[in-house]
Amino acid sequence: MTSLSANAITTKAKAMYGRRLRSEDYHALVHKKSVAEIAAYLKNETDYASTFANVKESEIHRGDLEALLKKDMFERGCKLAHYADGKDKELYEIGIFKSEIDLILGKLRLFNSSLYSEFESQIPFYLNRYTSFDLHKLKEAQTYSALCEILVRTDYAKILLKYQPKGNELIDYPQVETALTKYYYDRVLLTIKRHLRGKTQSDCLTIFLTGIELQNISKIYRLKKYYHADAETIRPTLMLDYLRISKSKMEELIEAADAESFLRILADSPYRVFADNHDYVFIEYYADRIKYHLAERHMRFSTSPAIVFLTYTILHEIEMSNLVNIIEGVRYGVSADHIEKTCIY
Repeated sequence: MTSLSANAITTKAKAMYGRRLRSEDYHALVHKKSVAEIAAYLKNETDYASTFANVKESEIHRGDLEALLKKDMFERGCKLAHYADGKDKELYEIGIFKSEIDLILGKLRLFNSSLYSEFESQIPFYLNRYTSFDLHKLKEAQTYSALCEILVRTDYAKILLKYQPKGNELIDYPQVETALTKYYYDRVLLTIKRHLRGKTQSDCLTIFLTGIELQNISKIYRLKKYYHADAETIRPTLMLDYLRISKSKMEELIEAADAESFLRILADSPYRVFADNHDYVFIEYYADRIKYHLAERHMRFSTSPAIVFLTYTILHEIEMSNLVNIIEGVRYGVSADHIEKTCIY
């Protein structure tokens, strides 16, 4: 990557980060009384003005608002990727892989449950020019086999065919989800190693692998706490190829007799802060806080375009998650103080 394009990505991402929502914005948003009021504030008082420019606040619904936020996030990534050299484009298009997998998993959930009805109306067709398969055909697919045919020219089809249900069997969604997620992680790690060197590569791997490890920890706790799952059930759902803490410590966590035992073992690990509360929501919140502060530190001090791009993506994704939580909280009448405590910034 030339220094000119590298500087452009770093400068643009840091400028975009500088226009992030601040504490006063979150305080104002959590006190809104409706989705319309939230949309109006984002449109008139924040950097989301262009995203909501043509929106009539009185007519917008929760699903519309969340879809606009996702589109905004994608477009921000595209603005940054625009400055990348051709040979490095793959590094800045990682988000496309994640979007494709999310869409495939959404379709599979729809096959398994007719209750998951919002998926069809929220397919982001603006992605169609970037995806490796046709989103219009994805919407039309009515069976697992039809989905595999649509994906036939992609690696996704090879994965799905391994788990094709027989007869009237339900799709083994957890297995497919784990396989697709592992494919995504493998592809991202390969991309990082292919395009980056030295400390930049090391820092990117640390950021990414920390995120995987936090997901593993959260998943183990959830499965033990709410489903009383044993080690043999849990182990296949985890991404154990990417560990940063010792394998023996992770194995202890998996083998823990129950959620309480899990927390006691976790208290003797680098993630001991998780063990301060027995609430799964708290553990999820702390996982995102760790990701946020790790990304924020690199955003502030790094001059590497790859790291600045990656951390901006993480930070903006957490900002979007904050907004979704606020929308849901306001919609269901949750107190402003409680909603604000769930925000990470």
